Amino acid sequence: MQAAANDFQEKFNAVVKEISLKSLPLQKKVLQASVQCYDKFEKSGDDAADKVSDCVAKKQNVGHAYAEKVQAEVQGLQDGIQSCQQTCYNKLRGAYGDAKSEDARTKIQGQMEACTAQCFKDFSPTLQQMKTRLLGAISEGMKDV
Repeated sequence: MQAAANDFQEKFNAVVKEISLKSLPLQKKVLQASVQCYDKFEKSGDDAADKVSDCVAKKQNVGHAYAEKVQAEVQGLQDGIQSCQQTCYNKLRGAYGDAKSEDARTKIQGQMEACTAQCFKDFSPTLQQMKTRLLGAISEGMKDV
């Protein structure tokens, strides 16, 4: 099971690294647009502070929305893996409790580890899907700033 978990973690880390790098232009654009709010509204009279603040908030909402999408994707992935692992546990816990010998328990423990390892293998393709969705979210964010 540890090998499957390590393999999954490496793939996950690679996706996170790629997404982080590809989101830099979006982050830069949000910051630049926020600075432009100051240039645009700083001399607009008594309500300049409110106008600047509202403008900056609108620009930064794009960045916050992207961050929330990333968080939701990662949380969904984590929840899916945990649910799969819980299913493995639920499927085998009765047999483990009923096992009469240490050999039988060891065999069931091996089945549990194999089932859990399969969870990581089953969820590996979702990493690519997650990456695709997040790259799409970056493109959408670039249009919205």
